[in-house]
Amino acid sequence: MLNIKQVIMFIVVFLAMSIVVQAEEQTIKLTLRQAEGNQEIKNVWLNIIILDKESNEERIISSFIRTNPITLRLEPGDYLLKFQIDDLQTPGKDYYAEQELLLENPRDQEVIAFPVGSVKGVVYDTLNNLVSEAVLKVECSREYGERFPIETDRVGSFSLNYAPLGECVITATANNAVGSGRITVEKGVSHTLEIRLNRAVISEGGNQWTIFWSIVIIVLLAGLGWFGWKYWQKSQKFVQHMPPSQEKKQEEQQSQEKISKRTQDILNTLNEKEKKVVMFLLNHQHTSTQAKIRYESGIPKTTLVRIFISLQNKKIISIETMGKLKKIKLTNWFLDKEN
Repeated sequence: MLNIKQVIMFIVVFLAMSIVVQAEEQTIKLTLRQAEGNQEIKNVWLNIIILDKESNEERIISSFIRTNPITLRLEPGDYLLKFQIDDLQTPGKDYYAEQELLLENPRDQEVIAFPVGSVKGVVYDTLNNLVSEAVLKVECSREYGERFPIETDRVGSFSLNYAPLGECVITATANNAVGSGRITVEKGVSHTLEIRLNRAVISEGGNQWTIFWSIVIIVLLAGLGWFGWKYWQKSQKFVQHMPPSQEKKQEEQQSQEKISKRTQDILNTLNEKEKKVVMFLLNHQHTSTQAKIRYESGIPKTTLVRIFISLQNKKIISIETMGKLKKIKLTNWFLDKEN
């Protein structure tokens, strides 16, 4: 039997261990904001999936939040946080966000959540039977949202609870048959989609028609090329007899085309995502913000930061920080306006 002294020592040791554990944990406050309007998100059901990158352990915190910010207590470490946000007044899911968190010195952060919708679907064969374990390929116009399913379940159904807004094409294949469906995802809407496997997958030996149409296309292109060559020869004769005023006008036009060609040459050196960012800036008066580029392109934040650094090193963009706002602008060098 424990005496009073032993009981007191046990209580002291327990309290000391609790204080040490609490000291190891750190508090961080997160404010959820809409990507499209920068307004705070409140009165929603929230799932926070916390992935510890070092141990690869995952846990989920679920709660109904009425106001911001959200308070989390975590031990120091490297985390990936996924936010699944549902406004219970809408039939589908409403927002999704991912944020990397290196918890060394805790500080308040903002989480930018992107609008989503939900898609539920089934796959049928030609006899109207549900097809289980059909392989799925999902292609959406934007790249954010939860991971897409790779196959149907045992009853031939699938779901994308947090799908990005815009057009999505879902293709299903099973038993050498293929079918596809197209849907436009809207915020907070629960969509349904039926896919029927009504086309055969072309095997390696069944491509005779492909070869035939390839030959037809090549012949047509050759004919168009010949007519184009004849037209170019006639235009060259016309240029030789062009009045001086028109020659001057043509020289100015060629100068502009030279500038356009120089810009195009630089664009051809970029990879697909770098070119996507630069083309967005060219179509928006050469300047925009990091948040708007991320929302419109659907490129994850960490990937977008690496793209900005690469383009800045290539002297294609300049980055101006104004508080929490980052302004991205094409350089005069890239636009050939230094002179």
